[in-house]
Amino acid sequence: NGAHILMDMVTVGGTENLMMAACLARGQTIIENAAREPEVVDLAACLNALGADVNGAGTDTITINGVERLHGG
Repeated sequence: NGAHILMDMVTVGGTENLMMAACLARGQTIIENAAREPEVVDLAACLNALGADVNGAGTDTITINGVERLHGG
């Protein structure tokens, strides 16, 4: 299920892993203190192209509404 996550430290890999998991979680996930690097923004764009609902990439708060499935790009 979705969750409200406050990361103790900013980490690109941690942010990306949470984003990918949250895409298929039921409900909404909010990641606070998220990494803002370009690769996080690129991953969000890729996930959105696959049918995800990721908002706020590039800021310190990312909101993801889980979807039932992703589709091929």
